[in-house]
Amino acid sequence: MTETTSRFQRLLPGLLFAAGWALFLGILFAPLWSGGVIVNPMSDGKDGYVTRHFAANVIAQWGEVPRWNPYIFGGMPFLGAMHGDQVYPISVALRAIFPPALGIGLGMVLHAWLGAVGLLAFLRKQSLSWSAAIVGATAYGASGPLLSLFYPGHDGKIYVLGLTPWALLAIGEACRTRRPQWFALWGLLVGLMLLSPHFQMTYYSSLLMLAFILFTLFTETEKSKRLLVLAGFAGVSVLALATAAAQLMPFAEYLPFSPRSASGSSSTGWEYGTSWAMPALELIGTLWGGFNGWLGTYWGTNAFKLHSDYLGLLAGLLALTALIRTPAGPERKRVWFWLGCVIFGTLWVLGGQTPFYRIPYHLFPMISKTRAPSMMWGHVALCVGVLVALGLQQWQAMAADVRERWAKRVAIGLGVAAVILAAASEGLITSLAPAMRADAAFAAVADARVGLLLGVASAVAFALVAWKAPKYLAAAAVALLLADLGTQIRRFIVIDERGADVFAADETVQAVLKDAAGATQPWRVLPLGRVYMDDYLMEHRVRSVLGYHGNELHTYDETLGGKNQWTNLSNPQSWRLLAVRYLLLDETPTQLPPGFTVVGEGLRTWLGERATVLRVPEPAAWAVVAPLSFKVASEQQTVATVMNPQFDPARIVLLDTAAAFGSTEQPQRLPDPILPAPTIAVEERQPGVYALKIDGLSQDGFLVVSENYLPGWTATVDGAAAPVGRANGTFISVPLRAGAKEVVLTLESAADKRGLMTSYAGAGGLALLALLGLVLRRREGSA
Repeated sequence: MTETTSRFQRLLPGLLFAAGWALFLGILFAPLWSGGVIVNPMSDGKDGYVTRHFAANVIAQWGEVPRWNPYIFGGMPFLGAMHGDQVYPISVALRAIFPPALGIGLGMVLHAWLGAVGLLAFLRKQSLSWSAAIVGATAYGASGPLLSLFYPGHDGKIYVLGLTPWALLAIGEACRTRRPQWFALWGLLVGLMLLSPHFQMTYYSSLLMLAFILFTLFTETEKSKRLLVLAGFAGVSVLALATAAAQLMPFAEYLPFSPRSASGSSSTGWEYGTSWAMPALELIGTLWGGFNGWLGTYWGTNAFKLHSDYLGLLAGLLALTALIRTPAGPERKRVWFWLGCVIFGTLWVLGGQTPFYRIPYHLFPMISKTRAPSMMWGHVALCVGVLVALGLQQWQAMAADVRERWAKRVAIGLGVAAVILAAASEGLITSLAPAMRADAAFAAVADARVGLLLGVASAVAFALVAWKAPKYLAAAAVALLLADLGTQIRRFIVIDERGADVFAADETVQAVLKDAAGATQPWRVLPLGRVYMDDYLMEHRVRSVLGYHGNELHTYDETLGGKNQWTNLSNPQSWRLLAVRYLLLDETPTQLPPGFTVVGEGLRTWLGERATVLRVPEPAAWAVVAPLSFKVASEQQTVATVMNPQFDPARIVLLDTAAAFGSTEQPQRLPDPILPAPTIAVEERQPGVYALKIDGLSQDGFLVVSENYLPGWTATVDGAAAPVGRANGTFISVPLRAGAKEVVLTLESAADKRGLMTSYAGAGGLALLALLGLVLRRREGSA
């Protein structure tokens, strides 16, 4: 038998699992392969599709990642504000090969596959048997915290959870062998996580990885080599950060201008940081499927829930077995480590419900700027997967009489508990639910009973196999986990078979584009109500005052009255500043405001709702020139002034004190607007580059453009460089001389360019390190 054949036979169980898991996911996501798209009305995926399609078009037309997204929230930097996996190499490659819908979906499915196969490989490297490793990988790969993320479209979370097991594998091998290629692999995986670019999930993975590094160092690494290994990880961390610089540098450049860095912003503080934690009662639902309801029947205390935290009762049984039955020794230490990770993660996801979260909130860097600590449950699921594998080994190692005794206890105990809980489930659930969720709680009872039946049946069936046919224990565990978890997870796999046609122009888009034909300047729509509170309009190059993002400019939020409040949007003065041309309403008002024109009513939206389009009277221009400017020190005063109905942006511009132009002396009286008003035609050469053709500017003035200001904006006036300042709260202003003909505004981000080059350098460094390791290994083999 050749060495290659022998190696193949050793790896055969793993190869079969990898193929089988690909088949399982292939069947689960079958409509995707025939042109479907992973999207539903509640999914972030619908917005993710639009931004990725936009990026693909920009790259195809101009050969670069978009500099600027002008279509939502007054505009924002594309990479700095983060629009998903725009520089994540795997996603970029898939979307370059496949149509957007398939490329996006395939990337998510691929990482779900990587998560399961990666945990299998990690467990094998931890010296677990093939059967135990396969069961542990199944428990993680089919778990709710991983696969249910497809429903809300949280691809970044899936990417990180898919890569984390491989990073743990690399850590273990680096600590044991100290070979450079393992350090390089770990650095590459961390860099990819950061490029995903879900920084919060990567942070959580980093906590787990750090804990595992320390555990492995003190349990498996020679004492004399520990500092060397730590130095290796420290050095490679620098290369990992460099590899991720294409996303990190633009993000760091933009962070001071985002809501999460602004003092007093609604996106900071304890209440914000602990929002979207897992309510303690929902821990029951991690082992009792459906206890807290699914999707529309969710009755917990969060506003809604679009994913599942269900791990499976059988997974819980196996993990508990590892804790109780593992004898003293190295295996016992391993159990305690992973149990500690589960406890740590569980306390973390509870957020402010226990005093524990005060520690990371106040002591861990950047944690105070995050929210939704419940995200860490995906990492808890991974740790439980390891305990499941360790638990299965204990079942297999039991003496026949002990295994029979344990099996009987499990079957009888769970059977009795199931009868009692099934009978009491209605009263239990409805009594625990908040009064406002009473209807949802009542509707959840049926699903809870089904979930209880599935969970108990899988655990009892496993116990019976352990008793009667123990040699089939691993196969039974895999089948039962898939039956239970797969049944529960199906509701979270929603694929629209219409594919890209989902995003075709609906009746509203057709109406506004037809009505606005011939407009010489950009304009915006303002959704008021339920309709179009997403990024769909961006697909058709329609600018919206709002959108779906969360990382818009802080100055924009404050100008509109505060993030997620936007109290000034009810003030028509804000419409003037934002160049609002149309209002999008759920229905036609019973009494039409004076001057408004109905462009269309009862129009079917892309999500099947109905909308009414009103054109505002005398829509304001996107670009205007005022004769006077004045620097205002107080942001609050600026916002209050520009929102005053008597404020006319054609008469005066209120500048930030950092502007390189403008008067500091308060005017005694306001001048009249420039008459005749100059005409301004706007050409968008590419996102982030505007050319404004001006005709008839009879006196000096100050151009104000209804687009968010950032320091990266540069301007030329008739070919000569000109200063750019922040005006009227959040907009762009440029001083003009009489007779000016052309203004070109360009967003330049040095961080975008430096980041890309640094990423190439970091990846190159990791490649050289891996190559060094392979060369050294080959020399050792030939010595």
